[in-house]
Amino acid sequence: MSFDSIYGHSTVKKQLTDIVNNNTLSHAYIFSGPMGVGKYDIAKAWAQMITNGHTADIKEVTNENYCPSKKTASLSVDAVRNATADMYLKPFVADKSVYVIPHGETMSIPAQNALLKTFEEPPRYCVIIIITDNYEELLPTIRSRAVNIRFGKLTEQEISGYLKDKGYKYSDVVTALADGSINKAVTLCENGETLDLCEKTLGMLSDLFYKNGDAKYRLINFLQQNKDSINVILDTFIVFFQQSVLQLCEKNVTIPFRVPDGKTSARCIGHIERCKKALKSNVNYNMTVSELVLELTQ
Repeated sequence: MSFDSIYGHSTVKKQLTDIVNNNTLSHAYIFSGPMGVGKYDIAKAWAQMITNGHTADIKEVTNENYCPSKKTASLSVDAVRNATADMYLKPFVADKSVYVIPHGETMSIPAQNALLKTFEEPPRYCVIIIITDNYEELLPTIRSRAVNIRFGKLTEQEISGYLKDKGYKYSDVVTALADGSINKAVTLCENGETLDLCEKTLGMLSDLFYKNGDAKYRLINFLQQNKDSINVILDTFIVFFQQSVLQLCEKNVTIPFRVPDGKTSARCIGHIERCKKALKSNVNYNMTVSELVLELTQ
């Protein structure tokens, strides 16, 4: 895999290429940014650049690879300890070995502390790449000892270019709802039910702001009936208001919906983010989503 086959992130690609060409490799990097924008693909391509294509010296730190008995979603402390023991061994062929941690935010606190010991006395022959969708979930002591490579969202033009090259049939709504993520765009293209749900959500939000009558109560009922899809729906809410802000700023937008003003959009995004956080706790679902709709229309 090479950078040429990966869409977007030209600045990041140049930065990583320069690091290798100038022989200025650090012992640890954090690839942080939104989900589904290509962090993993670029990490694997960069690992091949670092090892000159010797895949035997590229390892992924997962429970499956380093502690198969652990079936949890979080990366266990035992897996990290087993991996860090390997990190002090010389590479098989290359000058450096690369250890990729695909879901860094899933590391338990003990696992992060186990990795921190390695950061404090970094192996001579090793480069560690932590990939995360949530930079803040990593301990400050981990963040301070690694170089953070920040990934942004892909543009709608990059998303549409990828979909076109791969032969997907798509609409402008898909590229907007993808919100900078190729993974999300592909999911929408391959799952008509999800796309229909998103389009229905956008229509109901538009009705909420521009039609009188029972739009508020229809949206509440819609949310209560689609509990299993609430994350998709709330992410669509956020895209709706982001597109609204862009239009208010006289930027080109794909979804030409409007809300009264920029403050309204910012306020609504804040309410949605708080709702998403609350739903991760033990709260009454129907009451929480009902309160959200009422807050949006204040």
